[in-house]
Amino acid sequence: MQSTLADIRDGAAIRGAMERFQPEIVLHLAAQAVVRLSYDEPVETYSTNVMGTVHLLEAVRRCPSVRAVVVVTSDKCYENREWEWGYREDEAMGGHDPYSSSKGCAELATAAWRSSFFSRPGAAAIATARAGNVIGGGDWTRDRLIPDIMRAISERRPVAIRNPASIRPWQHVLEPLGGYLLLAERLFDQGHEHAGPSTSARAMAIAVR
Repeated sequence: MQSTLADIRDGAAIRGAMERFQPEIVLHLAAQAVVRLSYDEPVETYSTNVMGTVHLLEAVRRCPSVRAVVVVTSDKCYENREWEWGYREDEAMGGHDPYSSSKGCAELATAAWRSSFFSRPGAAAIATARAGNVIGGGDWTRDRLIPDIMRAISERRPVAIRNPASIRPWQHVLEPLGGYLLLAERLFDQGHEHAGPSTSARAMAIAVR
């Protein structure tokens, strides 16, 4: 496997990597992914999550080898209406914080590029996938619930729960990853039939079992 480290905000670097690799399938998971950090660094959050996605889509547009693209956003991309039931894939984009809003913007940008540049026959098939909170090894990001709990336990100090009244669904990281790979496979094999905003990544992974 070949690996190139680059800043998703650097359009020239992304285009250069795409030209060198000539990939057939692209999985876009690069992001500023922490809600609390988005309040401290809103410009970085938008430049990474929105313009980073635009740079990636532009690089794909100039790379004829690409047949399938999965853009990973978030279940927080929807306009928050504070209702009890789940959001559907065609609900309005929005968000009360820079992170959520930036993910909604990434969805809108992807939809615009799909309609404007990737709708013709033979163009790459592009879909978005929206996963929720995940747990799994290797994630020691600050302000994430499970890593924060483990740090508190290892340091023998009380566990701080910032939002004890909140209820959030959790899934193991392998569930959405399985969904992303399944979606990429369907895009590659069946093309534009599966292009668009997809169902939840976990639901896709479960459906194939």
